Amino acid sequence: MAEVAYVIYWWLLLVFIGILSFPLVSMLCGSLGDKGYSISKIVGILLLTYFSWIMAMLHILPFGGTSILISFIILATLSLYFGRKNLNIKNWPRKQIIIGEAIFALFFAIFIVFLMKANDIHPQMGDYFFNFSIVSSLAKGGYFPPDYSWFTGDSLNYYYGGHLIIALLTIVTKVPVTISFNIAGAMFFALATTASYGLGYSITGRKFYGVIAILFVCILGYISGAFQLTAYLLKSPVLGYDPNPGGAQNITDWLLGFKYYFAANMIEGSLIYYPYMKLLRWDIHSYLMSIPFQLMFITLIFALFRRGLSREVTSRTDTIIGILIVSVALGFFFLINTWDYPVYIVFTLVAFVLLKVRPSPRGDLATLTAILRRPFVLIPGRIRTCIKLPITILAVIARRLPFFVPQKITRESPIGAATIAAGITIVPITIIVLSFLLFIPHYFSGWESASSGVGILPASIRTSLYEFIEFGSLFLFVILFLLLILWKREVFSRGWMTVIITLLVIVATILPSVFLHFQLLIILVPAGLLSLYRIYWGQPKSGMKYVLLLIIMAAIVAFGTDVFYIKSFLGGSNIRFQTTHKIYMTLWVFLSIPAACSIYYVLNNPGRKRKIVWGSMLVVLVLACLVHPIATTTSVVSGDNFSTGLAPHTLDGMAWVEKHDKGDYEAIRWINDNIRGSPVILEAPGIDGWFTSRVSTFTGLPTLLGWMGVASLNRGNDRVWSRIVEMNTIYNTGNNSEALELLEKYNVKYIYIGNWEKATFDREFGWWWPRQNYSNAGLQKFAEHTEDYTLIYENESVAIYEVRE
Repeated sequence: MAEVAYVIYWWLLLVFIGILSFPLVSMLCGSLGDKGYSISKIVGILLLTYFSWIMAMLHILPFGGTSILISFIILATLSLYFGRKNLNIKNWPRKQIIIGEAIFALFFAIFIVFLMKANDIHPQMGDYFFNFSIVSSLAKGGYFPPDYSWFTGDSLNYYYGGHLIIALLTIVTKVPVTISFNIAGAMFFALATTASYGLGYSITGRKFYGVIAILFVCILGYISGAFQLTAYLLKSPVLGYDPNPGGAQNITDWLLGFKYYFAANMIEGSLIYYPYMKLLRWDIHSYLMSIPFQLMFITLIFALFRRGLSREVTSRTDTIIGILIVSVALGFFFLINTWDYPVYIVFTLVAFVLLKVRPSPRGDLATLTAILRRPFVLIPGRIRTCIKLPITILAVIARRLPFFVPQKITRESPIGAATIAAGITIVPITIIVLSFLLFIPHYFSGWESASSGVGILPASIRTSLYEFIEFGSLFLFVILFLLLILWKREVFSRGWMTVIITLLVIVATILPSVFLHFQLLIILVPAGLLSLYRIYWGQPKSGMKYVLLLIIMAAIVAFGTDVFYIKSFLGGSNIRFQTTHKIYMTLWVFLSIPAACSIYYVLNNPGRKRKIVWGSMLVVLVLACLVHPIATTTSVVSGDNFSTGLAPHTLDGMAWVEKHDKGDYEAIRWINDNIRGSPVILEAPGIDGWFTSRVSTFTGLPTLLGWMGVASLNRGNDRVWSRIVEMNTIYNTGNNSEALELLEKYNVKYIYIGNWEKATFDREFGWWWPRQNYSNAGLQKFAEHTEDYTLIYENESVAIYEVRE
């Protein structure tokens, strides 16, 4: 019952945050059908996290209960003051609010049930230990930059924004962190579904397509699931998939033992996941937690676009607040998933440029004065007056020099073109600059990227057309069909010249795709150019224009990941692993949203027979893309996959440890109940993928070295190896003075001796086995030297000593 209460507390807190931030959000998103309620929880979480983070970074207040309370007060003040025009509940979109809350509660509850079946924070499942150690450490509070619990003395150099959100909500609800970790998994999924619904509904104006957006973004998977099922039914390989890799006796066995991870290898040298698959396995990856914030940002930009079309007059203050919130949302990508930050910088520029430039029959630029005056609303009145004075004087002088400055500026003139460009780009550039400045403490906090620059991708390992189709077959089918309809419309309206130009474009893309081994150009170039053409020369409605913009952005992202790669510690055929592994999740968002909305625009075109044929093919594809997520669910939730459901029917991700090592389980629980703050605790050096570094992971207390492979990133092998040697010396030496000197060097407060520290192995001491068999004499010195160490806890397999000061 306690866990049920924890879930309810968490849910009620999120509802409260959504309602609290809604007046502020509706000020920005008043042009949307739900006035932005679908993203109000996400915006509220974003602002609360930012306020708490900046106070800790500037050492105003440590991250904890007090700073979070002040953050709530700041959010409430902003919402009540700047959203005061939207405080009348009678004017709220109550029907859409009820629908939004119902969607959130439904998917939140469903995923809670799923995660109760597959809840284990297990070292051999992804990066569970590493990510959970960050959350448990942040939940301890303190000033930022946060210390790295797996390498005490160093600040955390990982993008920890999502972990910080979980820690913040954990502190507010007082839910044990081993439980809140899994509740957060359900939360991120529910936030993504609600935001997807709101975006689909806002773009099309139809609730049904909001539901389709949920299906496309958050649930559907790869078509390869249908290939695997077909191979099993036919008892023969299909497109490289084994007919029965698990030896299933019937379809039930196949579903329970489904090898969901096979599809992740579709692109050679990388692992590619879709949101539902990764959310179901919930190993708290940054690119996964970023998805609701991506949907929020896309919604905010669409709201600004719609507000611009409505010619709504906004006050200077509202403009400033709107720009600041969008800037915080953009800058937060660097903190939650750094890989998304450059992508959304490009999106911001592309969106403002393409959605603001519209051809006009007028030849003069009288209306451009209003565009150029926009940035000046950010400047206080007196200063703005001082700036206007010299500009006015220069304008008067300029009018006296007709030879140099024409009396009438036209769009076709260089000055006119420059004026248009300045008016369009000044706002997105302001947002981008602010997104950097608002997070500037992070950049100067000693943060270092694990990458070493950007390289040009060798042609031999680019994504093949087959791999790309397998990745996004359904989305490409819908998007390309919509573009085909638009192209045919151009043929009828503008004649056969359109056909000739199209053929030239196709030829121009086929040649480099063949000779440069760049197969994706066959899809990306025609799709991008046609979308760009329709935005600029056509007269599509706002929803259609935004869909075309997202298609262009998807083409840019796919093109970029096939031209550039982010350099990392991986080499050879795996050099693009980090790039595709991270960015393709973002590409999924940019493909799925326009695909979901494109169905609306396709079905609203004439041609009944065509709709029936196309709709039938669409249904088949949807069903095919449902196979993988359904089989993944049965396999993960009820199947026998490794380290899944070792302690079912609970949300406690540490519950399985009681069966694995009861002594460690009881000792860790005691530490969490009795040791406050973040003193350094010594445990044996960790090995990636093993049940090591378990004390620092489950308590959040810093240790000298966690998993060595993870800790060595950006720290160099020499520093890591030095710590391994010194940690082993502390445990193994019989010279107590030598041990005390090293303990003082690292400010160690507690020494942990459990089964891992006592264990013996027939392995040599080496880089990939960073512990040695500790001698009894070395371990016994802590009990013998009572003047230096105090035994503060003991059970049948664990002893914890406190180092006397």
